[in-house]
Amino acid sequence: MTPQLFPPVPLQAVKGKIASLFRAGELHSRLMEAQSKVHNILMGHEHIDVKYRMALCRQTVAIAKICSMSQPVFLGASVPTLERLVETSKISHFKRLLHVAKNQPKWEVDRAEVILAIGWCVEALGLPPLCLFADDALTSLFRAILNKPLLQMGSLRKTRQRLELTKPFTPAIHSVSTRKEMIEFSPAKQ
Repeated sequence: MTPQLFPPVPLQAVKGKIASLFRAGELHSRLMEAQSKVHNILMGHEHIDVKYRMALCRQTVAIAKICSMSQPVFLGASVPTLERLVETSKISHFKRLLHVAKNQPKWEVDRAEVILAIGWCVEALGLPPLCLFADDALTSLFRAILNKPLLQMGSLRKTRQRLELTKPFTPAIHSVSTRKEMIEFSPAKQ
């Protein structure tokens, strides 16, 4: 029997952490927490492997991309800002801007993008760093935690590439299985 690098994780606990991540008003602050966690790792260690340092930097860029997309913005001003301007100035121009901003289609946050960005090089949501997963294992994990049994490896890979997240190491986790509501991680065979 091969030793486990990472102990099994309760599936419901991970799903609960993901649900709390996407509660109204919490996503942006949780993204900022993840950003500062990665930044602290980068600033606290002088002797980080170059590939790992690059992956951490790319993770901060991915989080910043999602932060900029998760805040509804119209012409440089958010909806609450426009509402305050309308209340204080009563100018018809701002009223029109506010009307257009409120009627814009709502941007849906892609849960896979957020989870990849937050947990790419650091442990997050009770999971090992996602950069340590082989593509098959990462797909199996996302199928389980997002309740998407038809999720394709290619679409998850494209999401990772769109966020410009690179793998700094050879994958250490080659398969993921769910048994008795536990997520089990299997290392590479030696």
